Amino acid sequence: MLEAKAFAGDERKAESIAPAQVKPVLDSTHQLLWLDVTSPSDDEIDWLGKTFGFHPLALRDLRASHPRPKLVQYDDYLFLIFYVMPVAGEQETGLPQEITFFVGKHYLICVHTDDIPQLKDAVSDWQESGMQEKSGRAAILLYELLDTIVDGYFPVLDAIAERVDDLEDAIFSGYQESALQEIVETRKHLLKIRRVIAPERDLTAMLMRVDNDIIGRDLSILFQNLYDHVMRVSDAIDTYRDLLSGSLDAYLSVVSNRLNQIMRTLTSWSIILMVLALIAGIYGENFSLAPVQDTPWGFTYTLILMAALAGGLFYLFKRIRWL
Repeated sequence: MLEAKAFAGDERKAESIAPAQVKPVLDSTHQLLWLDVTSPSDDEIDWLGKTFGFHPLALRDLRASHPRPKLVQYDDYLFLIFYVMPVAGEQETGLPQEITFFVGKHYLICVHTDDIPQLKDAVSDWQESGMQEKSGRAAILLYELLDTIVDGYFPVLDAIAERVDDLEDAIFSGYQESALQEIVETRKHLLKIRRVIAPERDLTAMLMRVDNDIIGRDLSILFQNLYDHVMRVSDAIDTYRDLLSGSLDAYLSVVSNRLNQIMRTLTSWSIILMVLALIAGIYGENFSLAPVQDTPWGFTYTLILMAALAGGLFYLFKRIRWL
């Protein structure tokens, strides 16, 4: 599905146009073209290539799925691959969604598979702010879109932070076997996000240093702000990874301490029962020379001795915290 809108340089209202009107708007120097393409077909991709003169490598990248962000500078446009985080309520299970940008001086094309509400919200904010009046270049709109996408990373990180706190509470409040699985799953989820954020950090740094007709040095301060936001996200991810590693070590320590406590308890009772079995075994032998064996109070004496030894050993193990 293809949606095209044209923005006049001195107006905040957008005019929806048909694909046949894209070429005249593209040739105009006082209008900005925004093209939002969802799940494009091969014919639509070919139409984009013919209309805008995109390089065959860019079109091939558009058809393929990329595991990491990418930025390529062509002669008169930028080819950019970025990632959008899932919306609220899907942070813990959803994966980043790929979005591709073609950025010219007076046009911006967004290509993605699923519907992304953040894009339309960013365009609406851009219109209301009146920033298009300051520059007819599409780099302003690109910044607004990328800034909105990066801002959407923070709710995901907040959800992960709450999950890490819950895992720490579950580990130290009591032994829970499910905590280990949750720690591993959360670490995998953070790793998938980091594979996206780390290249985006380098990508935004490149955008900050681009100096051509599309962006220019006068807009570098905007992309400097974007780079700072991505750095905050990257640092937060590294922090949560360290916390999860510490939680995993703490979980293993809790399991080890619990196992040691069980082994000490079993060893203590084994020693107590072994002493009692030793006395019972000696007096159970068929000999008449055993002490007090022939006296009337011999059985009572034996029971008292066994009880005293068991009580003494129990007290000893209790003092050393083995029981």
